[in-house]
Amino acid sequence: MFGAQTVQYGGAMHTSQGMAFPAMGSGYFPDNSYSHACYTRQIQYLLQFLNESQGWSVPEYWRASAHTSSEHYYGAAVNDANDFMGYTLLFGGPGRANCGV
Repeated sequence: MFGAQTVQYGGAMHTSQGMAFPAMGSGYFPDNSYSHACYTRQIQYLLQFLNESQGWSVPEYWRASAHTSSEHYYGAAVNDANDFMGYTLLFGGPGRANCGV
């Protein structure tokens, strides 16, 4: 076997024990508006072939997914529809104190 079969990217929210989950980013769930949610743009990975040539590639949209362990408080989504922003991971949410749950 040569190289990786899976690439994962993520983050975590932390707060002091006993405190509500804090807002992430601007406090908005991802809604494909780059002025609302946080984002990481121009996501690419480096392919290295057996002949040792290299090239940059973007994830195939149908093979990519975004997950959150606290969907009532935070959201995550992928978007590859914007040429300027490129392949993008959007994330954010109001946290527990502001979401009404």
